[in-house]
Amino acid sequence: MLLRVEGLTKYYNIKKIFEKIDFLINEGEKTAIIGVNGVGKSTLLNIVAGADREYEGSIYWQDKDLSIFYGTQELNIPPDTLVLDFVMKSCSIDAEDSEGQGMLLKILKELGLADKDLQKRCCELSGGMQTKLILAAAIYLQPQLLILDEPNNHLDMEQLQQLEEFLKDYKGTLIMVTHDRKLLDNVCTKIIEMSTAGSKTYSGNYTSYTVQKEIELKEQQGKYENYVRERKSLIENIRQRRSWFTAAHDAAGQNDFARARAKKQAKVMKAKERALERLESSKAERPKDVQTVNLSLLGAASEAVILARVEAVGKSYGSHKILQDINLIIRNKERYCLLGENGSGKTTLLNIISGVDSNYSGAVKLNPSASIGYYRQLHENLKLDREILEEIRDTGVSANEARLLLGSFLIRGNDVFKKINQLSIGERSRISILKTILQKPDLLILDEPTNHLDVYTREVFEDALLQYDGAILFVSHDRYFIEKIATKVLRLQENRLVEYPGDYSYYIEKSQGSKTIDTDTENKMRLETELSYVNGRLADPRISPEEKAELEARYFAICRELRYYSKI
Repeated sequence: MLLRVEGLTKYYNIKKIFEKIDFLINEGEKTAIIGVNGVGKSTLLNIVAGADREYEGSIYWQDKDLSIFYGTQELNIPPDTLVLDFVMKSCSIDAEDSEGQGMLLKILKELGLADKDLQKRCCELSGGMQTKLILAAAIYLQPQLLILDEPNNHLDMEQLQQLEEFLKDYKGTLIMVTHDRKLLDNVCTKIIEMSTAGSKTYSGNYTSYTVQKEIELKEQQGKYENYVRERKSLIENIRQRRSWFTAAHDAAGQNDFARARAKKQAKVMKAKERALERLESSKAERPKDVQTVNLSLLGAASEAVILARVEAVGKSYGSHKILQDINLIIRNKERYCLLGENGSGKTTLLNIISGVDSNYSGAVKLNPSASIGYYRQLHENLKLDREILEEIRDTGVSANEARLLLGSFLIRGNDVFKKINQLSIGERSRISILKTILQKPDLLILDEPTNHLDVYTREVFEDALLQYDGAILFVSHDRYFIEKIATKVLRLQENRLVEYPGDYSYYIEKSQGSKTIDTDTENKMRLETELSYVNGRLADPRISPEEKAELEARYFAICRELRYYSKI
């Protein structure tokens, strides 16, 4: 045993955050704490890490001198502090410790932090860079207990892979909060599920947890059905016995035999009443309904085969080129995931395709019959002074339909009357996503839609998207989400777009079988993408003879280049 938590309860003023939290952490275990947003997961980490001492209950440590490193979601750094100074202080390295400095600089370099990054002020760092500082300190210190709160926040795919590899190889004990189900699967050996009423521990990773939860749900449903059946039988039996007793008692008069029979009925009735009391005292609770979203309200999507064409699109900020010669055909019913390193231009491309950004070279041609719905991270489609129910009804659904859909997204009861400006970021995300879907677009564009969503809401959202009948173009770093949703993968690299004609597994197989993508393979895939685009344009009977001649020339040039790469 490394630590044991018993009866932990936390209040903020008179508001109860959670109660009756009990769990055991053994040395070397890698434990994740999961639960709906707002249940108090970060608060629990603060208490375990010693940052919050205002609580009820007990925490028992096997070794009170245990070395602990706590990586919070937000770094509390004076804004003018230099990056290198901050990370050296975090690792307790002084200016004379050349060996320690050398080890730390090597770790920072391996994590992708250049010398120029280390001389920046901490306030200039992106969220991903700040997360790397936490990771660098953890790698250097190698604490016995590592506590991490949402360590995957702001990381791109390659950075996520680095984090995962470190946590898998880490020899100490890990406690973390994360909504990244791939990280939960590949790293964790124990799951602690938190609720406001307590906690429950499950052995294994996230997939194992979901299997155990499903078995629990079925068993609970069976017990509840038995309870309902037995209760109904007892109530009916008691009713009949009471009726028989009343009739027998009234008819008995002074007849000793009849009075004895009536008395016997009364005894049986009392026994059945006691049995009912025992049943009620230990009654099986009805299992909570598994939330699903019914999108039958949306009606049929467009029958058009091609919804949009992106033709030779480029974008620069001054002399800084972001996108160059981007070509893409967005086909109906397909679900495209757009990948790329942080800063590669993913959100910029979404803004261009959606029409938010009109300052670019090239062209985006939308099918006249197609409509676009765009979910953005800042929730610009919400009116902050309106109630939730009013905001959703604004899409044209009835009050009952709106309540049903909001309930699926975990907004229930009187919460539907809350103002948007009273909601947490996670709650606003849910409302914004639902409103975007209910606009009934043919092309749904989503920019990091799972940010701020807990694991339960993510699964509800995934089910909704799998029912969705149009095309989807999305950016996400949630690998579990990508695996479940994407039918095609696009990757922005060195300002250009490469299309992988398969799902995420196909993408991994083709692009990440090794640590880097070789240039020849990348060029071949880029040419194949461009060839697909040219073929699509040549099939359009509306193109001019001049454009057709240019496209045919480009078609044969691409074919020659592809033959070259096929010989390599």
